[in-house]
Amino acid sequence: NLETFIKYAIERDSIIRRRGGGMLNEDYFLHGTRNTSPLELAKCSHGFDMDGRANSFYSRGIYFAHRSRYSHHYAFRDLEGTIPAANGPFFHLLIASVLRGVIKKQPDPWCEDESQ
Repeated sequence: NLETFIKYAIERDSIIRRRGGGMLNEDYFLHGTRNTSPLELAKCSHGFDMDGRANSFYSRGIYFAHRSRYSHHYAFRDLEGTIPAANGPFFHLLIASVLRGVIKKQPDPWCEDESQ
């Protein structure tokens, strides 16, 4: 989807200008769409639903994973590559380039060693 990609590229360039290229923190992740065809999501102009699901484990948001062993539980499944089916043999995941926030490491409050 060109419109969504342009939004992504503008945000990426903005981060590079603010933080520098070394602080971009961009990576590829997998995303399962459950009952929504990944093709439908790829075609829509707004991209991922930023509000997420109300009953998400950690909180509302969009969840990505590096490993398919986690994401495949949320994969869109179908029969013969075209017919949606909850028990279908075909699993579909999106591979997404993700701009992550800045990681800030906090000291461990339970660590007895003062240097950590």
